[in-house]
Amino acid sequence: MTIIQKIKRLYNLSENENYGFSEAEILELEKKLEVTLPAKLKEYYLELGK
Repeated sequence: MTIIQKIKRLYNLSENENYGFSEAEILELEKKLEVTLPAKLKEYYLELGK
């Protein structure tokens, strides 16, 4: 079980629903801030970021 799955279970969130930002939103943020987010943080934002 991944950390994302554990968080979803902890907060009783559907495994099939996406609660995060889109890849395009993340890329836009990285471009605006002129940074590359760490992979795990990006994974979190994609799955549960909103």
